[in-house]
Amino acid sequence: MGKEVQQRWSRGFSERQASLLDYYLSSTGWIRKQVTVDGRPLPKRALREYASDFQPILEELRQEDDEPTHFEALTAVAIRHFAESDVDFAILEVGIGGQYDATSAVNPVASAVTSISLEHTELLGETRAEIARDKAHVAPKSRPLVTGATGTALEAIKDETEVISVSQSHSEADVTVTYGGLVNETECLIRMTSGGSDLEAELQLLGEHQAQNAGVGCERRRSVGWY
Repeated sequence: MGKEVQQRWSRGFSERQASLLDYYLSSTGWIRKQVTVDGRPLPKRALREYASDFQPILEELRQEDDEPTHFEALTAVAIRHFAESDVDFAILEVGIGGQYDATSAVNPVASAVTSISLEHTELLGETRAEIARDKAHVAPKSRPLVTGATGTALEAIKDETEVISVSQSHSEADVTVTYGGLVNETECLIRMTSGGSDLEAELQLLGEHQAQNAGVGCERRRSVGWY
C-alpha cells in the first residue's frame, strides 16, 4: 500500500490506532488477511480504493467526536468488498457483544453464539446473564439464534429471542453432541442428534470442546437449509 494512501487511511484513527495500522500494513498485510473471498485476501487495489472513498466519512465522524474504531472501519471495508464480489454468503465475526457491535449493521440469515464467558465486563455487564442478553442481539429477525450457552446465560438469551440450544451434557437441549474421540492422529469423531435425525462427522480440529463448536456450526447451517 502506498505511503500517501496509507497516511490518508490512518487519519480516520487515533494516533495509537494509526500506529498499529501502519505496523500491520507495512509488516504483515494484516488488514487484507482479515477480509477474504474464496480464500483470497482483500486485493491491494480494493483497499486503496476503499481508503480513498472512506477517508472523508471518517474525517467527518472524527470532527463530530464520533471516531470509528479500527474494527468498525474494517467491518465497513468487509461489507463493501463482499457486496462488490457478489458472494453467495458472507461470514462476519462479531467484535464485542452484539447490541452495539459494528456487525449489527447487517441483518443475518443465521447467527450463533458458541458460549458465554466473563469477558469485556466493563462494556457488556458483570454477569454471564447480562453478557448473554447483549450477545443475543446478533440473532436474525426471522430465525432462531443457535447457541451452546447453558444455565443463566441460556435463560437470558431465551428472554430476548428464539433459541436452538446445542449441548454435550444437557439432555433437554434441542441438539445434543457427542465427542467420539480420535479416529486417527489428525481427526476426531463427533455425533449430532436433532429431532430424531443423526449426523456423524470427522473433524480436523482436535479436542472435546471442538465437538460443541462444530455442533453449533452445523446446526446454524441446517437452520437455513444449507445441508
